[in-house]
Order: sequence, then structure tokens, then C-alpha cells
Amino acid sequence: MVQTRKQSLNTSRKNRGKTIFYWSILAFPLLQFVVFYIGVNLNSFALAFQEFDMYDEGLKFVGFDRLWTNFVAVFQEFQEADYLLKAFNNSIIAYLIGLFVGLTLALLFSYYLYKKFFMSKFFKVILFLPFIISSIILVIIYKYFVENAIPAFVLQLFGTEIEGLLSNPDTEFVTVLFFSIWTGFGIQTLIYGSAMSDISNDIVDAAKIDGVTPMREFLQIDIPIIAPTIAVFVVSSTATIFVNQMNLFSFYGADAANYDIWTIGYYMYQGITVAPLADYPFFAAFGLVMTMITIPITLIVRHFMNKLDPNGR
Repeated sequence: MVQTRKQSLNTSRKNRGKTIFYWSILAFPLLQFVVFYIGVNLNSFALAFQEFDMYDEGLKFVGFDRLWTNFVAVFQEFQEADYLLKAFNNSIIAYLIGLFVGLTLALLFSYYLYKKFFMSKFFKVILFLPFIISSIILVIIYKYFVENAIPAFVLQLFGTEIEGLLSNPDTEFVTVLFFSIWTGFGIQTLIYGSAMSDISNDIVDAAKIDGVTPMREFLQIDIPIIAPTIAVFVVSSTATIFVNQMNLFSFYGADAANYDIWTIGYYMYQGITVAPLADYPFFAAFGLVMTMITIPITLIVRHFMNKLDPNGR
């Protein structure tokens, strides 16, 4: 009896020690999540219903009679500022091109890597480089290429002088958009390729015996199997439509002079960077408005992606 009690006490001490160890490991990341995610977002929500008091030089909550003041200011800004509507359209364009062009190319390259075709290992390294090299260094190299190398190449080949692609307002947006798609292209390719690598060899061998062509295998076997992975990326990119600033801050800092290339993400990022404390409530309300627009779009896309998944996952 005494021995049983001793064993029970030892077991409870071990379990208590494990529990303390687990919570000591989880404490710091949980604290970070509470402070830097929940706390920041709650503070941002509260800011949308505050205003700057010039006498106290601080922020205070507006009265119930002026509860929607900041939100009214947001809609007025949309009506009066043409560049804001252009930024909204640019965000949608960047999302759609990234979705259809970027996703299609990522799937094709993933299949190429999955099948270990010629130089597939080399392409893996090239695709992963944007995540190893600093984004600022990539921007510097890219700017030199599109501003100097391409005009020099065109001049030597065709004898025609052209402006740098970033200096020319007609090509500036497309040039920045291409960079944005390229830098986000590699991670999708590697993850889709990894998902394809998990496909059972028995399925692939059976398809070969039945005479399935590579393209048919890609469209009717590989893509349906990795559909849940594709859905995650599509839904995630949809949720960040109005957060994506298309690396404009890396190119121009807070001084992008051409409003025609702005996105909503850059407008908010640039605004918060240079805005005084008095403008914070406006941008908090602006963020909430964009969130309210994004939520139904994301839910619709998620519903659509669930319908496309043949396994209903």
C-alpha cells in the first residue's frame, strides 16, 4: 500500500514537472501572440473610434453622437481622392494577375521540379534565392537591370533608345508588379512541388500503365490531389488583397511620386509611416473598412475553393 502511494506521488510529480516545462516553453510565444497580435489589433480597433484632442495633445474616444466620424472621413476620402480609387483598382489587378498568372506558372514549374526534368535542382536554387537574399539587395539589382541593362540591350539590338522601365510611367506599374510576382513565385513552386512529391508512386505507375500522358496526369491526377494546398494559398492571398503593397516601399520608401502605381497596402503603409498622431484614427478606420470588404470576398473564395476540391476538404 505504501509502495503504491509512493509510485502515485512520483507519477504526479513527473506529470507536474512536464506540465511546468510545457508551459514554460509556450509562455513566451503566447505572450508575444497576446501582446503583438491580439493587443495590437484591439488597439487598432479602438483607435477607429478615437480622435486627437489638441488641448490635451492626446487621443480620446469620440462621443456616441460622433461615433462614425472617422468612417465618414474614409468614404469622403474615397469620393474626393482619385488616386485612392486607382490604388483600390491596382490592388485588385495585382491580386488577379498574381492569382491566375502566378498560380498557373507556379503549378507548371512545380510539376517540372516534381518530375525532376533537366536542371530541376538548379531551378530549385534559383527559385529559392529571393528568400535567401535581402529584398533590398534584390530591388537594387532589379532596378539596375530594368533601368540600365534593358535599355542598353534594346539600343544595341534595335538601335532604339528607350526609357528605363521604372522611369517610364507607362511601364512602371507592370515592372513593379512583375517583381512582386517573381519574388512570391518561388515559395509557391517549392511547396506545390513538395505536395506533389507526396503523391503515391502506385497512383503514378497505374496511370502510366493506362497510357496517361504527362499533361493529363498533371491536370487530372496531380492537381486534384494537391487541391487543399492550392486552396490554402488562394484563400491566404485573397485575405491580403488590401495589405499587399507590392514591394513599393522597398523601391521608393515613402516617396513613390506616381500615384498611378499605388496600392491600398502601400497607401496605408506610407500613410502610417509619415502620418502624425492625429491621423492614426483615420487610418485605423480605413483598415477596418478594408477588412469589412475583404472578409466576404475571402469567404466567397473559400466556399468556391471547397467546391472545387474533389475530396471536399
